[in-house]
Formats: sequence, C-alpha cells, structure tokens
Amino acid sequence: MLKNTLVLVGLTLSLSVKAAFIDLGNITLDTNTSLEWLDVTETAGRSYNDVFTEINSTSGLGKQGWRYATTSEFHTLVSNWFRRNYSGGRSYTIGTDEEIESFIKLFGDTQDWYYDNSTDPNVYQFDIPSYAAGRTRGILGDTFGFGQQMGLVSDMEIYYRAAPHRNTLHFDSNDSIDDEGSIGKYWTTTYPSSNSATNAFGSYLVRTTEIPLPPSAVLFTSAIAGLILKKRRSLGLSSIKTVVE
Repeated sequence: MLKNTLVLVGLTLSLSVKAAFIDLGNITLDTNTSLEWLDVTETAGRSYNDVFTEINSTSGLGKQGWRYATTSEFHTLVSNWFRRNYSGGRSYTIGTDEEIESFIKLFGDTQDWYYDNSTDPNVYQFDIPSYAAGRTRGILGDTFGFGQQMGLVSDMEIYYRAAPHRNTLHFDSNDSIDDEGSIGKYWTTTYPSSNSATNAFGSYLVRTTEIPLPPSAVLFTSAIAGLILKKRRSLGLSSIKTVVE
C-alpha cells in the first residue's frame, strides 16, 4: 500500500517520442529529426545551379537557412513517414495508397504544379484533381554519375482537365518510391528553367530547427510542481516521503 502519494486527476499527458509531422503551411517539420522540409513546389521550375547559388547567398533561401537535403536524409524522411526502413531504390509496397497520397499533398505535388503552370496545351489538358495525387519529385544534394540524385514519391493519378467532374481517368500508375539517378546535369544544372522539363520537379531543401517543449508538457510540469509545493506546506515537511507497507 502506498501512503502520502499524490493523485493527479484529470491530467493526461503522453511524452513518448513517436513519429510526428507538423504541417506549417509550405514547410513540414519532422520532429524525429528536427528537420524542416520546404514544399518542393516552392523551387519547381528552377535548376540545381540556380537554387544552389541562392542557398549559398545571404538573401532569400540562403538567409532563411535552407540547404539541399542529402539522399540519406531523404531515405530517413521516407522511413519515418511510412514507418518502414527505406534504404533506397524502387519500391511499390512500402506504403498504402493513402500514405503515398498524403505524403505528396504535404510535401508538394510537383506533377500537379507542372500541369497547372504549363503553357503547352498538350500538357495543360491534364490535371491532378484535389482528391487525387501526382508525385513529389525533387533534386537532392548528392551527385549521381554526371548529374544530381533525385527523390521521387509517385502516385500519378492523371485526369483530363476538361472532363466532367474530372472523373475521366487518363493514367493511374503503381505507387512508387524511387531514387532517380537518370536526371543528368543537362536538366538539373544548365538547362533553362523556363519552358523546360525542370518545371516537372523542384528541390528537396531542409533546415534544422529546435523543437520547443509542447504547451501540454509545460502545463503538466507546472501542475506537478504546484501540487508538490502545496502538499509539502500542508504537511509541514521539507520533503515528501513515500512509505510502502
């Protein structure tokens, strides 16, 4: 039997560390790694060199502290999101359709951005409806052969833009996660960003942030301290002892 114990009623708090992603608008925080990820569509249509120059400057993305994510960080992001170990390559079974779509919508649907911003009628005729997903495709900081490594999470549910209710499916590929190394420097570094294939992808940029103590944790800690102080005063003790019989 325990005596002189404090009973806390109505205070429930879980401080266990678990996978958690926080949507901050065009930024997503992975609390597992304390990394913030910029929406990939924020850099869509820009070459690797263009983005690299800005993140190494004292203005814009550089001033904000962004840098290119490594391939390893992309692997970790995918592993944390799908709660499965991902070490690279292509996989069609790592996540469910819902998990794939949610990832794309949160981190930026570059395929939808490509369709919406294209002036080519042969491209613009296609669309990714709000209830579907295209793909998140971005440049990573590591090189691969003569080009840059790419990271891809794909669903590719494409519809005809002019179809009634956008329910005429044109193409629906298998869900996939892939490290693409086939995008050479011709596309990622030197090719003009306007009216080019670079409109179909962006860049994975990250920055480290400090994760503050959640308000619930502060409330819990304050409540504990207050109850202990009150108990000590009522008992006239300098400390509280728990007696076990």
